[in-house]
Amino acid sequence: MGAPWIWLGAALLYVAFGGWYENWRGPLRQGEIEQFLAGMQGTPGAELNDLAVLRRFLETDDGREFLMLNLVRLAPGDVPHPETGVPTPAPALIRRYIAGFMPALLVGPRVWVGLVLALAAALLQLVLI
Repeated sequence: MGAPWIWLGAALLYVAFGGWYENWRGPLRQGEIEQFLAGMQGTPGAELNDLAVLRRFLETDDGREFLMLNLVRLAPGDVPHPETGVPTPAPALIRRYIAGFMPALLVGPRVWVGLVLALAAALLQLVLI
């Protein structure tokens, strides 16, 4: 067993990862856009967003990846809590917001799939060499 098997194994792992990672659904559909915008109505702080700009962004979605940079400027003083409406310091809300998704980013499924694929590639090399 030699290099061709290693390259074949690597190619198969690459195809498997690409099939899992890529967006196969395509651009957002009009019903999805309407549902999302309707869900925003009436939530505390919705009036701070420009819904026309958001609608244009969603309607021009081409289904491809995009990069986003969040430049967050916290409101001075207390702001309405999104669930209760109770005035809450903005830094406390942002900490709670980050605490909700940061663990998923650090140990989410993509991280584990990447680690498993890397381990599988290493094992494949050991077996085929």
